[in-house]
Amino acid sequence: SGFYEWRGMESGRKAPYWIGMKDKAPFALAGIWKEILDQKTGELQDQFLVITCEPNAMMAELHNRMPVIIDPAEYDRWLSAGSPPVDLLHPYPAEKMTTYEIGQLINKRGYDAPDIIDPVPPVASLPKPRQNDLFG
Repeated sequence: SGFYEWRGMESGRKAPYWIGMKDKAPFALAGIWKEILDQKTGELQDQFLVITCEPNAMMAELHNRMPVIIDPAEYDRWLSAGSPPVDLLHPYPAEKMTTYEIGQLINKRGYDAPDIIDPVPPVASLPKPRQNDLFG
């Protein structure tokens, strides 16, 4: 139902963001797939590639490209084409998407739990420290 992107901050830190549909519906990324023969093992291996394009207005705030998202009405056409229909390789409408900053837990290796996509609370909503809390 979403993917991650890291936004560079002025502080030099990178903040992780969740990107998905406003209605939280699952969606499909454009990709290509190929089986190749591993020369060392003699086994067939799957290779996948996600196709990217210029960012829409929302994604441009985070990155200089975005994955191509296939509109559900075009799934059959994408999947049945012998080669990718190039007219589908364009930014998905920003007004149908949403994004928000998520916690730093995504950076912890191996962490995979539902709360990983919980939004970071806005700084304005955090309680202000009492004067005594500032100096111990």
